[in-house]
Amino acid sequence: MEINPNHPVTQTVHDHWHKIAAILMIKFGVKSVDITDLDVKNIPSDIAIAIESKPDHLRIFLTDMKTAEKLAMEEGGLPC
Repeated sequence: MEINPNHPVTQTVHDHWHKIAAILMIKFGVKSVDITDLDVKNIPSDIAIAIESKPDHLRIFLTDMKTAEKLAMEEGGLPC
């Protein structure tokens, strides 16, 4: 679920998850990652991933849902 689908950064990265995953794998020196059903089930229910645009890079970080919703509202996002 995208909390802020109308934000320009969200729209820009929406269809580029595969490039982001590849960049992360290259940065961490791995050629494959196995994701199991258990991995998906073990994602905390109150976690969100956020992307912040900087002048020369993107910052990807994990945060809690309350903070993610606050950031979305501050950035002019759709009501959650």
